[in-house]
Amino acid sequence: MEETSILPLNKYCLWEIFSHLNILDLIQVEQVCERFRDMIQEIYARQWKKLDSYQLNVEMNITIYSKEMEVITEKVGAYVKELRISAEYVDDQVITGSFLPFLRDMEEVYLAECRSLEPINLAQMCENNPSIRSLDNAHCPKINQECINGLARCLQNLEILKIEQIEPLDLRILEDLPNLVHLYK
Repeated sequence: MEETSILPLNKYCLWEIFSHLNILDLIQVEQVCERFRDMIQEIYARQWKKLDSYQLNVEMNITIYSKEMEVITEKVGAYVKELRISAEYVDDQVITGSFLPFLRDMEEVYLAECRSLEPINLAQMCENNPSIRSLDNAHCPKINQECINGLARCLQNLEILKIEQIEPLDLRILEDLPNLVHLYK
């Protein structure tokens, strides 16, 4: 019986094959050889501008636990511009935000219903991503005024801020956000 391998295939054929794999499979395949790693890095750069818990969970059928999210963000975090995490689609441990430090250069962040989100992880993400223009922390009860004050110091480009359940909210944070156009509370 003759053995077959995909190694001799040209870049375009491999690209077609790899483009049908989910992110966890890509992470495994990139460990095969340098050629695959380089191609998969290119796929990350082209296809992973948005990291969405709905897309991972429902469309790709990946159950998202904390460790998986850390592995994923460690690989694609440099390319992600938009992060959308909803507690409806991820394990509660993911919501603590331990994966957030792996993300860089994001512009939009949506963290809805993340009841376990730890302020320290959100603060670290904001320090690593001063280019964030839109931040939605709706229904994240651990986020408090002190955390919002710290975020305001880091996110000078912030245009849209959505925060809820922070009462009373000291509106002096607006002084630290010169580009803020919309504040939803």
